[in-house]
Amino acid sequence: PLYYLFLKSWATVFGYSPYSLRAFSLVLSCLVPLFSFLTAKTIFTDKWNTLLCFLLVLFSTQLFYYSLEVRAYMLPLVFLSIFFYSYVKLLRSPDHNLFYVLFSFAGACSFFSHYFTLFIILPFFIHLLVFTFIDKLPVKKVAISVVLFSILTAPWLPVLLQQWNLRNRVSFAMASARQNPETLNYGFSSRINSIPNYLIQISRYLQNSAFGSYSPIGDHSVFKWIIWTLKLLFLGFIILALIRGDRIALLLAVVTAAYLIFVFITRKTLFVPRYFLFLSFFVPFFIGIAIHHMRSNILVRNFSLGIGFLIVVSSGISNIRVSNAVYCKQYMTTVQF
Repeated sequence: PLYYLFLKSWATVFGYSPYSLRAFSLVLSCLVPLFSFLTAKTIFTDKWNTLLCFLLVLFSTQLFYYSLEVRAYMLPLVFLSIFFYSYVKLLRSPDHNLFYVLFSFAGACSFFSHYFTLFIILPFFIHLLVFTFIDKLPVKKVAISVVLFSILTAPWLPVLLQQWNLRNRVSFAMASARQNPETLNYGFSSRINSIPNYLIQISRYLQNSAFGSYSPIGDHSVFKWIIWTLKLLFLGFIILALIRGDRIALLLAVVTAAYLIFVFITRKTLFVPRYFLFLSFFVPFFIGIAIHHMRSNILVRNFSLGIGFLIVVSSGISNIRVSNAVYCKQYMTTVQF
C-alpha cells in the first residue's frame, strides 16, 4: 500500500494529470543512482569503480524505461537501494546501531511497496546470519534488526496470505472456465515457457541490465564482438571474485539466484521483464567487482578503465535507441523528451 499512499499525497499537491502521476516515478528514479553511488563508494576504495557503478545505474536502460510507469516500481527500488547501502555500511561498521535500524526499516518499506522485494530481502537476511558467525558481527544487534523487521512486516502478512488465496481461487476459476464451452475463454491455454527458454530470456535480461540492450544490426559488427568478449571476460572475473571469497560478490550471486528461483516459482507461466526489474539495480555492481579484480591482475590492469568506459558507451547507445523508438502509446513520447 505504501506506493499508493505516497502517490495520493503527491497527486494532492501536483494534480492527477498523466504527466503529474508519471513525474512521481521519474523523481523517485533519480534517487536510485544517488544511493548506488554511496554504496559503491563504501564497497570500492577506487574512485573510478565508484563512478562506473553510478553511471551504469544512471544510464540503465531498464530503469530508464520503467521510470515513467504509474506503478510500484521506482519506490521499492529506492528502498532497496537504501537497504543495500545500509547493509554494506553495516558490514563495514558493525558497531553503528543506525545501520541496523536503517537496514530493517528500508527492508520493511520495500516490502510494503512491492511483494517481490521479499525475494531479495530474504537472501540478504540469510547472508547476514551466515556472516554473523563467520565475521563475528554483534549477535545482539543482528537479532534486534531481525526482530524489528519482523515486527514491522507482521501486521501485513495476514493480508498477503488472503490475497494469495484469492489469486489461487481466481486462477482455478479461469482454468475451469477453459473447460466450459459456455465461457468466453473456452479452449484458451496460457503460453508456458520451457525452462531452457526461461533461462535464455533471463540471461538476455541480465546482460541488457549490465551492458544495455544495444545490438548492432550487422552480425559482423566489430562493436558487437567486443561486447561479447567483454561479457565473457567479466564472467571470468566474477567467478574469480567468488573463488577469492569476495563477500559482496557472494551476496549478489545469492540474491540473484534466489530471486530468479522465487520468481520462476510464482510466475512460471510466462517471462515478463518488469518482474526482474529489481535485479537491474544490483547487476552493475557485478561489473564494479569484476573491474576491481581486473585491476589487481597485472595482465588486464591497464585495460580495465577503458573497458568500463566502453560499457558506459554501450549503455548510452542503448538509451539513445530507446529514446528514438516510436511508441504506440502517446505518453511514451515523454521518453523521447
